[in-house]
Amino acid sequence: MSLIGPRPDAYSHAEAFVEQLEGYKQRHRVKPGITGLAQVEMGYAEGLGATTVKAKYDNLYASKACGRLDVYILGRTVYVVLTGFGSK
Repeated sequence: MSLIGPRPDAYSHAEAFVEQLEGYKQRHRVKPGITGLAQVEMGYAEGLGATTVKAKYDNLYASKACGRLDVYILGRTVYVVLTGFGSK
């Protein structure tokens, strides 16, 4: 596990989402992380529709991962933790 990357789902949820959502499996190309692009941009994902959006953010991170994006995600995470603004 790394500091930044797609947040892992419970194994049983991941098994179901791989079957139900196109592109969900591709989010596993990178190591999971404690915080990630989906968390700082949309917060907690509940339900199939929100998980679809979450998978898109995670796939975007997996394809564009770079130090600059990691710094952005880390900064947004610290901001949300300290202020509570943007948390969902």
